[in-house]
Amino acid sequence: MEIIKRLDVKGLYGFYDYSIDCATGEHVKILTGPNGYGKTTLLQMIHHLLGADFWYFYTIPFLSFELELANGRRFILKKLKEAEDSEVAQASMSNPLQVTYFEGEKQIEQYQIVNNYIDYLKLKVNWNQLQNQLFVSGMSWEDFLKQYYHANEDQYLQQKGPNTLMALQVGHASLSIARLTQGHVDTLMPNGMPFKRYVASTVEVDNHLRNEDFRNALAMYNEVSQRLDASYIKRLTEIKPERPQDVDTQQKRLNDLRVRMEQMSKYGLTKTEEMIDTIPQQYSGTIELYIQDTQQKLDVLEPFYRKLSKFDDLINSRALAHKKMLLSPKGLVLKDENNVEVPLTGLSSGEQHLLILFYHLIFQTRPNSVIFIDEPEMSMHPAWLEGMLRDFKEIAQMSQFQIIFATHSVAFIDGQWNLSDDLFELHRKG
Repeated sequence: MEIIKRLDVKGLYGFYDYSIDCATGEHVKILTGPNGYGKTTLLQMIHHLLGADFWYFYTIPFLSFELELANGRRFILKKLKEAEDSEVAQASMSNPLQVTYFEGEKQIEQYQIVNNYIDYLKLKVNWNQLQNQLFVSGMSWEDFLKQYYHANEDQYLQQKGPNTLMALQVGHASLSIARLTQGHVDTLMPNGMPFKRYVASTVEVDNHLRNEDFRNALAMYNEVSQRLDASYIKRLTEIKPERPQDVDTQQKRLNDLRVRMEQMSKYGLTKTEEMIDTIPQQYSGTIELYIQDTQQKLDVLEPFYRKLSKFDDLINSRALAHKKMLLSPKGLVLKDENNVEVPLTGLSSGEQHLLILFYHLIFQTRPNSVIFIDEPEMSMHPAWLEGMLRDFKEIAQMSQFQIIFATHSVAFIDGQWNLSDDLFELHRKG
């Protein structure tokens, strides 16, 4: 599902105007262009607007910013003059901010955020005492707000624009490849609360797979299995004589179950069972009940199996050099060509980046979210970049979310210019 439909920005840094259609129909959008044209800034503007982080818009100069969602909601941020007779450029970072929220063409809410809003926030956190601690830690005021500010705790905004805050409940995450392995993932979930369950190393990927992903999937499978098995004999005795089953069709369904179980057994999710090659007519009722129960059990595992299979395919076909990844309830194991186990910490930076990134997208990103990825080419050999956009599209379509990229890499775009907008060209054409 695509969340962001369109964005328009005027006066970015005082002279950039962009109008960008983000709805490509393929769940991905690419922003490209030279350094300094605002690719990363545009990602951050969308990210912070969806989080109602209006403080961020006092840190960059622009005239107006409009974001339209696929559900018809529109949000317009506009820098106002400090006074009617003021000649101060509206792109100044100190001007008051006007917020307008539309549903279709109907204006739902409009309000102004004062130009001393940043001072208000500093007062709320006792900035005079806090800045000494931040100085020691090397954290800037902006870094502090990115990590600790939550709009749902901001009483000023709750009073000014309650409808806007409710409408901006869109799950989203901003991933910087350069910072990913340092644990920097700016994430917000639809309820407005931060979603801190992220991994920052291959060891943590292993821990999460073993202690959360596999465990949760198998727990749901066991719960359904126990419920069905507990009532199996009773339901078996209640089978009523009916028209004889089509044993050929039933045999095909039984064979399909065998294939599914063999596929899932690769990851230790199920065990293979012996199947009969020919179903006696007199047992077709019993076999039908077995087929129905087994299908219900496997259906519980199917979403997790699909994710495991995609993760396995992407990592083993693209991300590892002369190594193979094995997945099971015991975790993630790497082996070299001689079948010798390789420590997870021994991967190259590029291998680690891809493994962690694919894990984030496949296992930790919720449906109906939008993900912003800056410089996906970071630490990647050009040969790895070929076809990578296709991988991202498959992940986004499988899990039903949208990805917006900022990149310099022609190899990453891989000829799919219909999915991209070049900011240099947009600026040149005016």
